[in-house]
Amino acid sequence: MLTIERGFTDITQYFLYNGCKISRCTIPLGGDVEATANLEFMGAKETLAGVSFDATPTALVLTKFGMPSLALQEGGAPIAIVTGGEIALDFTLDGDQYAIGAGGLRGDIPEGLVQVIGNIKAFFQDATLYNKAVNGTESSLLATWTDGAHSLAILVPELKYERSAPGIEGPRGVLVELPFRGYYENNADATAIKVTLINTQASYA
Repeated sequence: MLTIERGFTDITQYFLYNGCKISRCTIPLGGDVEATANLEFMGAKETLAGVSFDATPTALVLTKFGMPSLALQEGGAPIAIVTGGEIALDFTLDGDQYAIGAGGLRGDIPEGLVQVIGNIKAFFQDATLYNKAVNGTESSLLATWTDGAHSLAILVPELKYERSAPGIEGPRGVLVELPFRGYYENNADATAIKVTLINTQASYA
């Protein structure tokens, strides 16, 4: 559970959200900007106040990764024909748990089965990726950002692509966009997704 505050400091109005959970996390792949994660939240209660919940929050030092430092491995081998895509975690939260007598507030936000989904868009230089989708061939995807001794790696160790024919968007080349779905069946990490962060932060407690 998380408590999140959104403050409009110029008019001293603060929205406090209690009982929040992350509903979906999407990590874009590609581009020449900073690496970001788009987070969608679901909460139980909203309260408006004239003062901040925490007037002196602790600021964490951030090491920002740039998209140009991103390297991809597909099926265990480096791949350099991908132009974009995303990796997403959907926690399939149930937002309909309203209890009678609770004043219209959610009494609980239970999680469902976590879904690991995403897509990649690549130059259609040959039929290798497309044939994996057609034949239901299991593959994997590893995205790694590096900045000196710091790194962030997101591994989907088992996935299958959904079939999608290449589209012709213009005269400058043909791209194939392949949605995928990750899962756990028998990989050594015993997980559908693995995130490894290496930095100098001793603890986030």
